[in-house]
Amino acid sequence: MVCLAPIGSLSGTACARIVRHMKKRITAAILWFYAGWFVGAVLAFMLGLSPALAPIVATAAAALVAGDPRRLIWTQRSSSASRASVRFAHPA
Repeated sequence: MVCLAPIGSLSGTACARIVRHMKKRITAAILWFYAGWFVGAVLAFMLGLSPALAPIVATAAAALVAGDPRRLIWTQRSSSASRASVRFAHPA
């Protein structure tokens, strides 16, 4: 879904939803970058490899999470499915 709205009306629900999801994706990419850096540094230390392995693993992990080329992580729900999950989130 593309947020096509006149300038000044970007606070609509569709645009706010897109911005919220992108914030989650960016935050996840940053966290995976740090986790990848740590794992890469530990592997480099334990296997006696170059310390340059850490930023390589970190960049790859962040790119895979942010880009999600196979759409395994960031799936887009249909509007009816998201409404149903919200409707039944709090049973009476």
